[in-house]
Amino acid sequence: MSEYELKPVYPNHQVFVGWCGELQSFFCQVLDLSRKNAEPPVLSVGFAGEIPTVEELAKVVRSYAVLPEGTLSRLRQRREGRPPPPAVVRRRQG
Repeated sequence: MSEYELKPVYPNHQVFVGWCGELQSFFCQVLDLSRKNAEPPVLSVGFAGEIPTVEELAKVVRSYAVLPEGTLSRLRQRREGRPPPPAVVRRRQG
């Protein structure tokens, strides 16, 4: 399973997306941090295998968070069974 935290549209939300190989599904979970223990989730989908493509995930997420192209690419790679490329670390010169 892979999981990524996204930049939320609303500051009181926390948004996670990912790929679960066991379920063969993408997932999205949105928590409202202003609620006690952030429960119940505002949104929790994909855990029953209902989001088979990254395009469908993007449609679900758009109301709650910004889904960068780099994250979409890493999710596609996960679905294909390939590990994502390592994060690029830029050194400050000077």
